[in-house]
Parts: sequence; C-alpha cells; structure tokens
Amino acid sequence: MMKKAVFVLLSLALVVGLGQILLAEDVNVSGVWKMTAQTPRGERVSEIALVQQGEKLAVTSKDRDGNEVKSEGTVKGQDITWTMKRQTPNGEFVITYTGKIEAQTMKGTMSFGAQAEGRVGEWKAEKVAASAAPPAAPATPKP
Repeated sequence: MMKKAVFVLLSLALVVGLGQILLAEDVNVSGVWKMTAQTPRGERVSEIALVQQGEKLAVTSKDRDGNEVKSEGTVKGQDITWTMKRQTPNGEFVITYTGKIEAQTMKGTMSFGAQAEGRVGEWKAEKVAASAAPPAAPATPKP
C-alpha cells in the first residue's frame, strides 16, 4: 500500500513538473501591451508592441516626443528582459526592463543606468491585442 501511494505521488509530481515546463515553453508575448511605468518623473502609461520569435524579443515603443524606439531582449520561460537605448543631448540613455510573465499580464523593474545614477522603477503591463501593431503615441504623464 505504501509503495502504491509513493508511486502515485511521484507520478503526480512528474505530471505537474512536465506541465509547467511545457507551459513555460509555450509562452509567447507577441502583441500590443498597455504598460504603466513608475519613473523618477512620475507615472507613465504607454503602449508597446512585442514580437517574440523563440527566445528573441523585439520591442517597439514611442518616446515622450512620439518618436519610435526599437529595443531587443529575450524571453526565457516566464522571465522577460529588454534594453532600450536612446540618444539624448547628454549622451546615450539606457533603460533595462526585467520582469515575470503571468499569462496576459507581466510586471517587473527597470534600471535607468549610470546616467540616471542607477535609479530603479517598477512597471506592469497588460496585453490588449494579440497582433503587434505599431504603438500609439504615448499618454501624457500624470502630474
């Protein structure tokens, strides 16, 4: 009886473990996402378009002036990361986004790099469309 119980528990653990591995491999974040970011300048709401091919990630967003910004990153299981680089009058400005994917939502932190004295903010996003259409102009930051 004890051997049967152990066998059943091990079988169940194996099925659950394999199911999670398969789910992790099936993650695809391609589409349009509404992203809310808490930055040193306040909250910013914008749309980003993500295109995932395997573990490779292409991100298209708009800056505060409405200019298109292209970024690259990776998706590994439930982990997502991408780096956005922009040229400013003071040199290159780099923001690195890292987070966790949870079905139709994701959230994480962003690091603003050396130019912003290593400041960190938080972000969250919700999928609004399955296709990766170009993002709309950014919303005006809240006062």
